[in-house]
Amino acid sequence: MNPQARRSWSGRREHADGRTEEEIRKIVGPLDPMPNDTGPVPQLDPALLHEPAPEATDRKPTAAAGVRRAVLAGAAVVVVAAVAVVWGTVGPVAPRGHAATPPPLAFVSHQETRPPNIALAEIADRAAASGVPAGEPGQTEYLKMRNWYLHSQVSEGTESEVIPEVTEVSRRHAPSARPPADAETLKGWLYRENPPDRVGPIKTYLAVTDLLRDRVLLPRERAAVLRIISGLPELRYEGETHDRAGRPGQAYSLDSDYSGLPTRYTLIVDPTNGVILANEQMLTTRAGELQVSIPSVIGYETYLRTEFRRQ
Repeated sequence: MNPQARRSWSGRREHADGRTEEEIRKIVGPLDPMPNDTGPVPQLDPALLHEPAPEATDRKPTAAAGVRRAVLAGAAVVVVAAVAVVWGTVGPVAPRGHAATPPPLAFVSHQETRPPNIALAEIADRAAASGVPAGEPGQTEYLKMRNWYLHSQVSEGTESEVIPEVTEVSRRHAPSARPPADAETLKGWLYRENPPDRVGPIKTYLAVTDLLRDRVLLPRERAAVLRIISGLPELRYEGETHDRAGRPGQAYSLDSDYSGLPTRYTLIVDPTNGVILANEQMLTTRAGELQVSIPSVIGYETYLRTEFRRQ
């Protein structure tokens, strides 16, 4: 479902299927890195992963222990701490997938007379003048994200894996390698390898989220990103909310079935300075063969720290 969710896992231990919802909540619930919107990533109890369950089908779920890896590529250092639980089913037994997914965000609506594109464009103006984050081209870019993904494959049966992770990226770019700070120029820069087609709006949104997980943006660059988002057709203002880290923001959404299922893509923005706090993906009307409840969050990325460092 999510390009960032296609990750390998190791250290599998097989169990029979047929766990109750309560058993799945005990196993999967602690994997949400932000179950209460605050606090550190909970550690999964290994005893829960290794506890046998009654045999129900020929397909067996697997669970993986934590994985921590560091990758050096040129001047980039990426460290990912992740843990995965995998379950699958064949035949009439349905997994209690809704027990594995975090609750949807809660929105508080207030009267907003301006169209969402106008409101977001005004936030972009504040972003350009914010001075946040402080820094200059050529400094080391540091990102820290807490993410959660539900990745499923459907063949003879359905196999799903829950992948929460904490990602830290430290990277230095040449001063001339900055993303463009003009919205139209940035749009062409984002499309240089994947031009838009009839699904242009969602491709634009996904290109923006690819950029957000890869680069720390200067104020004018972030303003250009927000102006691009503000120009997307069918953009909708959802209301005020808090991201998974408990930070207040405004939510702007776009619906698309580009993934194969009707999905709502939501960007959470701090209206005071245009800092992009998070993005979320949620199935809205049907789940296909994924065996999760509707609505169901299938992924979120929370940008905890985005800063420039002198090192």
